[in-house]
Amino acid sequence: MPYLTIGHFIAYSFMKNLRVLILLFPIFFSQISYANTVIDIKINQYQQYAQQHKLAQNITWQRLLYLDPKTQQSRVTYQHFFLHPQGKQRPELELQDSIAALLNKNDTDQSFRCRFPARSQWLIEQLQIPQDQLAQVDCPEFQQWFSTIQPYKTTLIFATDFMGNPSSMFGHTLLRIDPKDQAELNLISYAINYAATPESKDNDFAYAWKGLTGKYPSEYSLMPYYHKVKEYGDLESRDLWEYELNLSPEQTQFLVKHIWELQKVHFPYYFISDNCSYALLGLFDILYPQLNLQQQFSYTAIPIETVKAMQNAGLIKDAVYRPSLETQLLSQAKQHGQVLAKAAHQIAYLEPKHMPAQLVQYSELDQAKILEMAYDDLYLALIAHRINSDFAQPRLRAVL
Repeated sequence: MPYLTIGHFIAYSFMKNLRVLILLFPIFFSQISYANTVIDIKINQYQQYAQQHKLAQNITWQRLLYLDPKTQQSRVTYQHFFLHPQGKQRPELELQDSIAALLNKNDTDQSFRCRFPARSQWLIEQLQIPQDQLAQVDCPEFQQWFSTIQPYKTTLIFATDFMGNPSSMFGHTLLRIDPKDQAELNLISYAINYAATPESKDNDFAYAWKGLTGKYPSEYSLMPYYHKVKEYGDLESRDLWEYELNLSPEQTQFLVKHIWELQKVHFPYYFISDNCSYALLGLFDILYPQLNLQQQFSYTAIPIETVKAMQNAGLIKDAVYRPSLETQLLSQAKQHGQVLAKAAHQIAYLEPKHMPAQLVQYSELDQAKILEMAYDDLYLALIAHRINSDFAQPRLRAVL
């Protein structure tokens, strides 16, 4: 028997394994081909079902795509908002491709269910697709975002008018998304805001003109709610009304999933018509197609009027008033009387060493009222930039 080297042995083993692979390849290939055939059959069945039940004409599907009833085209210009090349004009083709995407595998964070979780949920529910027929997906980016928000309850926020900004002359509305059992900590909940994104170089006239004629793009943004409370309640002295809505946890979660789908979507922003309040009504029209809230505001969408429309529709459950710092100071002055209010203002601007001598003439109860108003007076002047920090800080410490 000839002597076999290691090289001969490796070559012999390779040829033996290669023969095995050649024999098994048709089996593997047939299994893959069979699996793909089964998926294609399922896709075709669901597509036929969708056609028979006219799902592409369903108002919810069309609103999820922002289809304009007049032009029969989507208002969305961002091309990656659609799967089909003609999805913007043909909701039925977009639906067919969406069904196929639900059952076909894709890369991490790139699957249809990762990119469009609300659309996916709606289609799965309408078609009653079992979980074991759906493609396995991995969406770490969406899951991290979604778990950070922990959506459970929705609150509509109405900020009163602000004359310093043309877009807010009639007020502003936004949403707050609360986690479960966090009623006392809603300041750290997340807010969903829809607003124009103006160019910083524009002067006041250009800003007003572009805002009235839809020259600014708009977008949804997400931020901690306390940022908006500080901006509105402290910096702009705007009162806030917080309206808890009659949405189930599932509806709140669906709404948040849809916001994820709109991350790179922009619409023209009009200060008095297609504005923040009008856009939010569109979200509720998706959840409640029968309400048609947007149709009630064809020409103008004044925020307070949209709040009334939601109240009339039975969407508002409860209301909480959050006065601005300026409103609180005015209320204190009215409650404590003009004499103490005037004393508070005078003492607030004294040198700290001179404050005790001015306070001694008042009772302990009146001193407490004066110091409370003096602190709010100083803080309000500070955030309004009427006084600087060097002037305010020692006086704020003195009246505490």
